[in-house]
Amino acid sequence: MLNRKTVLLLFILLALVQLYVPAKMILNREGIIAHGTEYKFKTAPIDPYDPFRGRYITLNFEQMRVPVPDLSEWKKGDDVYAVLSTDEEGFAKFTAALKSPPNTDQDYLATQVEYVVEHAEKGLVLILPFNRYYMEEFKAPVAEQM
Repeated sequence: MLNRKTVLLLFILLALVQLYVPAKMILNREGIIAHGTEYKFKTAPIDPYDPFRGRYITLNFEQMRVPVPDLSEWKKGDDVYAVLSTDEEGFAKFTAALKSPPNTDQDYLATQVEYVVEHAEKGLVLILPFNRYYMEEFKAPVAEQM
């Protein structure tokens, strides 16, 4: 049987681990907020209702397509690093798609290829990881009207 000092030491160690994990998660998010770059995306919102999660806005983005020089290198489900920049109005736009993260200090979004468009405006359509925005029940319809 373990003695009291060992049990107490294990209890303290377990308590420290349980405090460390959420603290690390919070600090990671705070670091993004403090040092990250903010981008605005043009959207066309839809206001559905989920009985378990409440009101949210589904975000349909105007630009989900990235132009690429050679479509044969890409297929559905490939990991892609989409380089971000801003247009004249200050909205975010994708300027390039790369197979690995850029070596420069360019901002990029790590995501996946939803499908490859081989006609008209050739390029990759991306799966964007942020497609819902949850709101208070009474503010969501007003946001949809805006």
